[in-house]
Amino acid sequence: KGIGRTLMTTVLNEMVRNSVDESFLEVRVNNEKAIKLYKGLGYQVVREIPHYYLDGTSGLLMVKKLR
Repeated sequence: KGIGRTLMTTVLNEMVRNSVDESFLEVRVNNEKAIKLYKGLGYQVVREIPHYYLDGTSGLLMVKKLR
């Protein structure tokens, strides 16, 4: 439990250390647990991408400003 948050925090810290400006990710609209995690880490939904996944599920494009 908490492995996802720890992994994401480690990666985000490394990105900041390497002067990365933004982090983008895509997530399934129905993956509420992941969306909650990402929002808790400071990501914001930029837009919904209809039929993004092969099974027709839409995705969310999320971004977090790092600098």
